[in-house]
Amino acid sequence: MIHLYYSEQDIMVKEFAKRAVKIAIKEPNEFNYIALDMGQVSFEEAAFECESLPLGYDKKAVVLENCQFFKKSAGGARKGKATTKKKHEDGRDSLLDYLAHPNPDIELFFLAYEKEVDLSGEFYQAIERAGGDIQSVAPLDSNGWLNYIANFFKKRGVSIDSNALRELNIRINGDYGAFKNETQKLLTYSGGGRISLSDVEKLVPPYVEDDVFKMSNALTRNNVRMALKIYKDLKVLGVGDEVRLLNLLTNQFRYMDMVYYLDSKGESSGGIAKKLGGSPYRVEITLKNLYGVSPGMIGEVLEQLYQAERAILVESQDASFVFSNFLANFHL
Repeated sequence: MIHLYYSEQDIMVKEFAKRAVKIAIKEPNEFNYIALDMGQVSFEEAAFECESLPLGYDKKAVVLENCQFFKKSAGGARKGKATTKKKHEDGRDSLLDYLAHPNPDIELFFLAYEKEVDLSGEFYQAIERAGGDIQSVAPLDSNGWLNYIANFFKKRGVSIDSNALRELNIRINGDYGAFKNETQKLLTYSGGGRISLSDVEKLVPPYVEDDVFKMSNALTRNNVRMALKIYKDLKVLGVGDEVRLLNLLTNQFRYMDMVYYLDSKGESSGGIAKKLGGSPYRVEITLKNLYGVSPGMIGEVLEQLYQAERAILVESQDASFVFSNFLANFHL
């Protein structure tokens, strides 16, 4: 059987495939299971593993990770042109030939870390013709992450307080890279003991986007002192990279501009939230902050943000001074 699992969250794909492998071959080991990173090995090597039968086992699982050739931008044959055979210099023909005549004793898994895949690509078409199992893996929601994090620590014999678990989930915010980094820090710090809320607050930086949202709210309410305090706190926590903060503030004010426009067209808070993403509550807060603000004023702020970023990146001015100056002189 041939399987294709894809999602922009690589952890979801890997976990999904891990469960599927256990179902397919019961007890994976070095003789009946192999995983290859397609960013590191050739198509010929992957095809060779697919052709190599398991020794002493009925089935073998071959997992091909990081299959970037499923990207939507990747070139490939279009539907209706499958009969046109083209010789590929990168050796992918060897794997495509295998897909045309797959071994029933081999469970082949393609893992693509993409939100979408190219439905017209050669590999997708080949898997479809072979009657393969193709699934888009949905990312974990907040509750799913809570369970995943709790199980992660449980498997390692470490307990974590419920309030610490919730706070860690908020600070990670669905980012697997952050999950790996921060959980490793907590495991090392705890030494196998209990992880408390204070441990999380001490070691894990907060979710910066929330603080930037609060900063933009403070600015639109002309509370420059609060905006400067939020910036200072972020610097203390080591997450106050000025260029990133400028980019995030730019996104916030662009969001305000779109909310302003849709509101002027008579859209409800719920309708705006549906079109732009996020919650109606965030839209309502934004509308409240925009009271008495004209679209032209938002445009001026976006220009100021651009000039501040240019001063740092092009003119090499001190980043902290530029950002502090932007906040101190902000007005709407």
